[in-house]
Formats: sequence, structure tokens, C-alpha cells
Amino acid sequence: MIRMALNGRPLLPRPVLPFMCHRPPPLPPSLPSSLPPSLSSSARALKDICLSFIVRHFDQATKTEAFAGLSRELILEVLQSR
Repeated sequence: MIRMALNGRPLLPRPVLPFMCHRPPPLPPSLPSSLPPSLSSSARALKDICLSFIVRHFDQATKTEAFAGLSRELILEVLQSR
């Protein structure tokens, strides 16, 4: 059975867009030393916020595919933050 739209045309399945199929590339484990100090401090502040979130939700966060994709250095940093 083909479902029809109000205009009489058949309803087609929604296409899957390419960005829905791929994970974004992993973030680098450390900041490059070439960043300006203001950007470096902002990036460090964001990293600290993320670490705090992971520590607060440790049980749920460690079961995700994204956590499994972290580098050893970042996983060690998370564990040291607990």
C-alpha cells in the first residue's frame, strides 16, 4: 500500500543526509602551542567544563561510543579529575 500526501502524490521516505551518518572527527587531545593566549585560555575553560560534566555523569558517559573514542591521555585526565 502506497501512502499518499494531500496533494495526491505518493509519500516517499525521507532521505538520510550525509551529515547524519558520520560522526565528527575526534578533537585533538591537547591544544597546539601556537594558539593566542586568549583563545588558549578560553579553550582550557571549555575543556574544564567538559571534564566536569563527564565526572558528574561518569557512569553514563563511560558507556557511550564517544567516550570509547577518546585518546588515552584524555581518559587518564578524566580519571585523574574524579
